[in-house]
Amino acid sequence: MIINVLGATGSLGKKVVNELLIQGGGPANIAVTVRNTEKAQCFNEYEVQVNHGDYDQYDTLVESFKGTDVLLLIPSRAPAEQRITQIFNAVRAAQATGVKRIILSSVVTGGCLDSMFNITPFLLYAESKIRQSGLDWTILRSGRYLDPIADQIAKYVNTGAISLPVNDGKVAFISKDDIARTTATVCLEEGHGGKVYDISGEHAYTLDDIAAAISRITGKEVIFNSISTEQFAENIHNANVNLPKAKVDAIVGTLTSMYRAFDHAEFAGTSKDVEVITGKRADTIEEFLGRK
Repeated sequence: MIINVLGATGSLGKKVVNELLIQGGGPANIAVTVRNTEKAQCFNEYEVQVNHGDYDQYDTLVESFKGTDVLLLIPSRAPAEQRITQIFNAVRAAQATGVKRIILSSVVTGGCLDSMFNITPFLLYAESKIRQSGLDWTILRSGRYLDPIADQIAKYVNTGAISLPVNDGKVAFISKDDIARTTATVCLEEGHGGKVYDISGEHAYTLDDIAAAISRITGKEVIFNSISTEQFAENIHNANVNLPKAKVDAIVGTLTSMYRAFDHAEFAGTSKDVEVITGKRADTIEEFLGRK
């Protein structure tokens, strides 16, 4: 069985490939499809097959999917409209090359028709396209990552605050490690066809809870400070003065829409699916952040 990971050079994709190997997927049974093969040099030590395939170029996907049994689609970070075309290309190429099963890495807002998150229209299309593909499929809807919080702990301690445009919305945060571990298990096992899983934490937290956890872990007081979307946009632009304004505007738009979704309770749903699938529960916020 050949498992092909599309989007493997991203941080989640790398973790999934590593987990596939840890869980017994031999290098000969794992392929990665990447747009930039130079970025795939990190896989040389794994001795997995590296294919060139670009979400935006159908013919390259057809070539890279040949011989694939299980295809894991990790979406790109392109704008939502472009991602729709990309998933169309990927599904069509999978159909043309005899792929048996598609696994989509989605987001928990994928089933929310009135979502505030501006990526959700793509997710709705992607999930529908895969369901109607005629192939066996599994959808993994991930919650909001814990990792960016861990990456910012030093900043939060230095400033004494987490400052974001959120009110009191709760989020069932999940680490990329737990998502990757669960994704790899689904890729390797039978019995997940036609199922939708919520890969979220077992507990939901406000950002006040997150600040309190960081305070306990570091011994330094950190509070949550709810700011306006205007102040948030100004902060992001000031921190990215070397990037084109249009690109920063797009980042601000996506992030502010996600934070509105926090307050809309779109990321609040808890789940035990990680434990059900893998036999091991997801980390709590203090377990994960305490290791960082």
